[in-house]
Amino acid sequence: MTEFEILQLLAGPFTLVAVLLVALWRPWRRGVEDFAIWTLPVSFGAGYALTHHSISSFPSYPPVTADEWLVYVVLAAGIWGAIEGYTKLWERSWVSLVRLVIVGVGFWVMFGHRLELWAFVAVVAILSLWIAVVDRLSRGEAEVSSGWIVGCSAAALGGILLMGASLKLALLAWGLMAMSLAMGVVTMAARLRSGQQVVPAPLWLLVGVVLAGLGLNGVEYALAPGWAVMGTLALIPLALGGGRWLHERGWKRWQAGAVSVGLAVVGAASSVGYAYYETEIAEEETEADEEEEYDPYTW
Repeated sequence: MTEFEILQLLAGPFTLVAVLLVALWRPWRRGVEDFAIWTLPVSFGAGYALTHHSISSFPSYPPVTADEWLVYVVLAAGIWGAIEGYTKLWERSWVSLVRLVIVGVGFWVMFGHRLELWAFVAVVAILSLWIAVVDRLSRGEAEVSSGWIVGCSAAALGGILLMGASLKLALLAWGLMAMSLAMGVVTMAARLRSGQQVVPAPLWLLVGVVLAGLGLNGVEYALAPGWAVMGTLALIPLALGGGRWLHERGWKRWQAGAVSVGLAVVGAASSVGYAYYETEIAEEETEADEEEEYDPYTW
């Protein structure tokens, strides 16, 4: 697949999310008290399904592979996110339990037969905690930068998965990157025109499922370094938390947001660099083993 073909593929989810948000939000309006944030998980779920269909067609039911199951789990997360956003259930504390159930059931059908019980429990617990922390942090003054931060994380994950010898998983991660950038542009326009916050709380379940699902696919079925994948997940709460901490200490909103995005860029570059280092080391060890095994005088 050429670079131009990749850009064509990524233009689909970017355009879909941008058109849906612009049509339903109309961010050029002034004085808007509330935006239809339920459209965020809907548009992202549709964009992910479109990306998967563009790469290898939409999976039949029941799916066969873990990445095919991930499409249905993402759609389930998108539907629940839309319900949260439309009814404002994301403000209720018990919603975390529903998210936990979705994560647990979804990752069990994807990886339960492959992972040890303790590993499965750890994955579900860590991802659920990640969603809760990111949800809380994104309700501060850094919500405008959320799209850009997720885009950096998804771009880094795509690069790591590509080095792990899985172009398909990399393209799916870059699809999330394209959707996040579209969200970042529209969210910034909406904030500048209306002055209202766009709280992306209903979206975090879907984002966490996509990033963790693709990352685990890369670790289990490809050659992606586990620590590098975890780094791409960690940089989102670190970047959001850093921006919020600065704003609470007197920094202007745009300054705190710029630092948040800068932290995400640095973290993404560090994760990719670590993955490249691990890949190079693994290749050198493989070549050394092959040279030791080769003996021209052995008959």
